[in-house]
Amino acid sequence: MKKGQKASGFIAEAQEAGYINGYPDGTFRPDAPITRGDMAIILAQVFPTPFSVTADFTDVSPNMKAYEAISEILSVNITIGYPDHTFKPTAHVTRGQFSAFLARGLEPEFKNDARIPHSYMKDKTKTYTYNTGTHGIETHTYQYTKSPADEPIGFSWARNVPAINETYIYGEVETRKNLIHAYPVVDRFDPPLLGYPIEVGTTHSIYPSAEGKPLTPSDVTHTITAVGVTVETPYRTFTNAVEVTVEFGYKEYFVEGFAKVKTVNDNGTVFELIDVE
Repeated sequence: MKKGQKASGFIAEAQEAGYINGYPDGTFRPDAPITRGDMAIILAQVFPTPFSVTADFTDVSPNMKAYEAISEILSVNITIGYPDHTFKPTAHVTRGQFSAFLARGLEPEFKNDARIPHSYMKDKTKTYTYNTGTHGIETHTYQYTKSPADEPIGFSWARNVPAINETYIYGEVETRKNLIHAYPVVDRFDPPLLGYPIEVGTTHSIYPSAEGKPLTPSDVTHTITAVGVTVETPYRTFTNAVEVTVEFGYKEYFVEGFAKVKTVNDNGTVFELIDVE
């Protein structure tokens, strides 16, 4: 790099900020193309990525240098990969692709683009209000979040529960296998919310524990038992819901673009969507 080069100042600042390191031989190679894998590593450095889910792209494996970074940018809705379930980590990035990735890192509106066709994730530009039964009313809003120590956590869903004066944060992520919630705690694993493909008989169960030991599947089995179901909520009546039967007698209902809209058990409704703004 020479001082007279157009990008030299920007490269120096990015290196000082810890976003890039260059090559082991001390060069940066400013004219060389960048791969999608290398781009993922940079983006994971630039944007806070408090969540991490398994990057189950068919061409990405845990022994790859970019594996963790790809998992992280997937978890914060910066990428969704290609329709054939690949990420193409060694392919070169176009200027348009890089712009799209940057926009998703900066603005929730563009994160909505990182979704599979017929996505069940919620719209990140809206606030969702639910009646949860046990804790009453709670709201879920997508926002930029900081820790109690004022350190940036990044964009995430904030679940505000006024009855107990608590706010919890989570990420909502889709992979080719399921829709899940991710949490910024390494030893917490929740069951997938919804298994893919969306068809009767699809079954999923809880992720393994932090020690790698699976919990008893019979305790947490979720099975799609109906599609195209009509479900009434205070917000609206949905006619295209997916019914998931959970062991212990619960039934959950999911709708494209709204995630879960209702849960019922033998005693009646225990969770339902009441407003979207």
